[in-house]
Amino acid sequence: MNCCSRFLNMYRKGQIKKFNHQKTNKMGDHEKFITVDVGKIIKSQKSLILRKMPRFIIRMIERIIYQKELNALLLSLKDHIGFDFIDGLVNYFESTAVVEGKENLPEHNRLIFVLNHPLGALEGITAINWLQKIYPDIKALTNNLLTNIKNALPIMLPVNSFGKTDPDSMKKIADAYKSETNIFTFPAGRVSRIVSGKVRDKV
Repeated sequence: MNCCSRFLNMYRKGQIKKFNHQKTNKMGDHEKFITVDVGKIIKSQKSLILRKMPRFIIRMIERIIYQKELNALLLSLKDHIGFDFIDGLVNYFESTAVVEGKENLPEHNRLIFVLNHPLGALEGITAINWLQKIYPDIKALTNNLLTNIKNALPIMLPVNSFGKTDPDSMKKIADAYKSETNIFTFPAGRVSRIVSGKVRDKV
């Protein structure tokens, strides 16, 4: 089950509180900072095509990602930063990892973890939550759009998947690879697809 589907099921069951629109209008600066506004994000992109995206498409995207419900979740975790935030998400979705061969992981070596991407956000959140307990110094290469989830910024190395990555982000990535920081990456850069009946990553 992908993350959005599980989100919807939990919302329907009342496990996620409905978002209070009146409260939204009275949010403080900190709360506005940590919530997501798809319209503003799209309009802030360099791409002229994105900036001219019709409002009805933006509203459709807001429904697809369950923006109101997502913001309710972000507000419930507003004081959780970095790995504490990731741990909060894992607990919220009751996600668990079954790991085979963990005895083969070296304790002190600097490592680059390469993962496939069959579901979406959930396996990335679960995997890095498990890995950071063994390797506290770890950062994840992520789509730069995810930097709008501010609470996870300390562990992100953003990459622009739709254009040129800015020089500041490129320097941070280069510095991370030169350092002893462990790197967590989905090299395909996108969620897996079903091809000929099998889940595959496009590389």
